[in-house]
Amino acid sequence: MSDANAWQTPIALFVTLVVVLCTANFKQFLSFSADFWQAVFFISAVLTVIWFVVAILRRRKRMTANELIERMKRIN
Repeated sequence: MSDANAWQTPIALFVTLVVVLCTANFKQFLSFSADFWQAVFFISAVLTVIWFVVAILRRRKRMTANELIERMKRIN
């Protein structure tokens, strides 16, 4: 995946997790309580927000080839 589009996956996952958190009726599964599953989805949502922010910051830091050439012209 290119850096220009790296933000799309975390935001899509975040939207999905928010929908799940708003609509799901969590129940006990695999001997884990409903509260555990709700916490797992909430923590996952928080982690995807962090992933999204990191992807956006990385995208802003990348310099295009034209920007690099212009910067080099100004230095010389």
